[in-house]
Order: sequence, then C-alpha cells, then structure tokens
Amino acid sequence: MIEITLEREDVNVGALDQELRSALGASFFGLRSSGRAVTAYVDERTADTDMNRVREIVAAHDPSRRTPDQEAEAAFQQQREAFLEAPVEPARFEAEGDLVRQLAERVAWLEGEIRRLTGG
Repeated sequence: MIEITLEREDVNVGALDQELRSALGASFFGLRSSGRAVTAYVDERTADTDMNRVREIVAAHDPSRRTPDQEAEAAFQQQREAFLEAPVEPARFEAEGDLVRQLAERVAWLEGEIRRLTGG
C-alpha cells in the first residue's frame, strides 16, 4: 500500500473519498484527513499517472460539494427543524372528539420529550 499525503486543511472527506474512488476504482483503498493534511491510500501497483491524478483531485477538491447522501441528510435535517418549529398545539383539537384530542396531547408530549432529549 502506498500513502500519498498532501497538505490540505478544508476537506469534505465523504465527497473526496467518492471522487477518488470514482477516478481510481479498486486501486483506491481510502483516505484520512488530519485537519492539516489528507492521506490517500492506494494499491502499490498504482501507476504514477494515477498517483498524480490523486494529487490533482485533492488539489482541485471543492469541500462545499456534497455527496447525494450528504444532500439527503441536509434535507432531512431541514425538514426536522421545520417540523420542530411548528409543534402540535392540542388546543387546536378541542372541537374534535376525545380520541383525537388525546392523540394531539400525546403527540405534543412526545415532541417535548424529543426536544428535551436532543437538546432542540
């Protein structure tokens, strides 16, 4: 295994890993970021041109670019925050039957517990 270490502070590890895997395929084993440098691990049989490609990809890496999984997580967090900003108000269900009112009270209680447990 060959380690290619390059100075690089600002890195989106998930996106950079995806970029390198796409470019090198099975020759790329993974990467590590220390906050000051990035180390890419490649197969010892990796051609010099591919090792140079690793250097180019790391140098050109845009840490603001997200992977599809990161985009999905960000969208989920936005939905979660929007949901938590508009809690269920049991008073809105006073005109409904007892069952609906009780359910609204329980949902409101659960929301409060979730906020308490998550610090939200």
